[in-house]
Amino acid sequence: MTRKPARRRKVATRSPAPSASEQVYARLVDDILDGVLLPGQRLTEGEVALRMKLGKTPAREALRRLVFEGLVTLQPRNGYKIASVTLRGVEELCGLRLAVEPAAVALAARRLKAAQLTQLDELAKVTYDASDRESVREYLRVNREFHGLIVSACGNSRLTALVDQLHFESYRIFQVQLMNYPDNAQHTRLHEDLVAALRAGDSAKARRLSEREISASQQFIIDSLINSPALRSVAVGDVE
Repeated sequence: MTRKPARRRKVATRSPAPSASEQVYARLVDDILDGVLLPGQRLTEGEVALRMKLGKTPAREALRRLVFEGLVTLQPRNGYKIASVTLRGVEELCGLRLAVEPAAVALAARRLKAAQLTQLDELAKVTYDASDRESVREYLRVNREFHGLIVSACGNSRLTALVDQLHFESYRIFQVQLMNYPDNAQHTRLHEDLVAALRAGDSAKARRLSEREISASQQFIIDSLINSPALRSVAVGDVE
């Protein structure tokens, strides 16, 4: 009689705790995107370390990572500064999105599964209240999930990562758009039309709708920067 080998007990593995540098980075990103740290505001490694109750080394590492990602700028002999949202920056960011995102959307048109399309239908229905900061924040999270789900089906991992990074960098300027042009209906229509084109496998139409959404978003943000002195001087920073 042969004895069956004993089953090995599965040992639950815990994901490693974030390093001190990662903790500082995550906290700073949240504060920048949520407007706790305003564009143009200056920071030093010492101030960040004191605020986070951690050492200067993780503060330095986190700030340098933010410089690389464009959310913070290095000021020689004067610490760091939260990057401003400017007309030039908006045009460059939206220009990059126009160059790569519609192509990714077109590629995804015939690759999305039925379950993914159903999920997109649900995400497209989410709205927001422009006077409620938490509502806007949740909509921005859903919006990134909506576009990320589409682009992830394009079949090109590098293109997916690039578009996701552009959406990450766009978070603050999306806030400007939503707070000043609270047209839920327009956003919902654009997303619903895009899902319909994707469901039909119409790559050309999906590309056009993606281009239309990015161009409309760019124009709304530029209008906000030009027409709102409060945004220019307090919430957005200098216009270049």
